[in-house]
Order: sequence, then structure tokens, then C-alpha cells
Amino acid sequence: SRLAAAPALREARGACRAVFSSGGPLDETTARAIAAALGRAPCEILGSTETGGVAVRERGGPDDELWRALPGVSVEARPGDGRLVASSPFVSCGETGADGRQRFAMGDRVRMAPDGRFELLGRADRTVKVGAKRLALPEMERELARHPAVAEAALLVAPRGGETRVHAVVVPSASGRAELAREGRRALGAALADHLGRVWERVLLPRAWRFVDE
Repeated sequence: SRLAAAPALREARGACRAVFSSGGPLDETTARAIAAALGRAPCEILGSTETGGVAVRERGGPDDELWRALPGVSVEARPGDGRLVASSPFVSCGETGADGRQRFAMGDRVRMAPDGRFELLGRADRTVKVGAKRLALPEMERELARHPAVAEAALLVAPRGGETRVHAVVVPSASGRAELAREGRRALGAALADHLGRVWERVLLPRAWRFVDE
């Protein structure tokens, strides 16, 4: 995200042949900002220490949020928890499949598309139980980030009133900062909760809101 905001990035446009990123999935704003500056969208590589490279995506076309497996890699969603299972000559641990290759269940939840590509749904280890209901925190974070008042958002669970509840930390966008100054923290928190309430039950909504600069 800092690279995307650097004015000097455009100076490399004429010499740029390709851009690779493998530190983690890029948010759409960052990926498109780099593409606009360099004339080429980043080629994002998904993988892990245990699996090596697993899949790739490059924004700029239809369904560009979907990932496709790299050559020689097989992927599937594990029944039950939807975790991504990768099988390839590069997998270094896990279980041995019928084809003799190692299979490893990664910490990422996925939704498979009919053509074999997949959508990342967030980390499996960030699914929590609140009010006897299950909630995937990354899914709620993505929905929260879609609100025009939000630049970035992170969720966590913590005790409140003797029960486990969701708490939100938000970096407001420019319009969000203006609304925060005009209406106050309570009003903006209520507006964001209403936004999330279109998807999730009230017991799952954040009960505490913190607005920070970064």
C-alpha cells in the first residue's frame, strides 16, 4: 500500500515488464493503484512455507478476484470447514494422497468455482463464536470496508458485559473523517452497524467502535 502511494512509482512505468507480489493477497484499491501507475497489474502469488506457490491471480479482467492453481498444483475445498487443500511436488508436509503426492490443508477458507478457480474467504482460524453463533471475522471486515466511510477495518472479539462480543477498529476514509467530526463517534458507529445489520444478526454486530488514524 505504501508503494502504491509513492509518486516516484510512475517513473518505472516504461521499464516495467511485470510486478510480482507474494506477501499476502492485495486489497483491490492497492492492486489497481499499482496497475494504474505501472501499466501492469501485480501478479499475486498465493502460497505458504509448507506448500510453496499454490495459485495466482492478476486483476484487470472478468472474475479477477478468483485464483487459479499454478501448473502442477491441484486444489480443492476440504469438506466441512472449506479450507484450501493443496497437492503438488512442492508440498513439504501433510498427508500422502492416492497419487503419492503430499496434500496439505492450508489455513485459508475458499469457495470453489465451477471452472476450478477459487475465491478466498479469509482465514479459517478467525472464525469465532459469538452468542452461540459462528462468525467469520474476515467476511465482516470485507463488508465493513465496502462502506464509503471506511478506509480500513479490523475486528476482534473481547469480553463485554460478561459475554464475548465483537469489537471494531476503523480507519475512516476522508468522508468518514468528515462524518466523524460532524456527527461524532456514536453516530458513525451506529451507521456502520446498520450497514452490517443488512447481512448479520444483531448479536454478531460490533458492540464497541474505535476510530484511529492508522
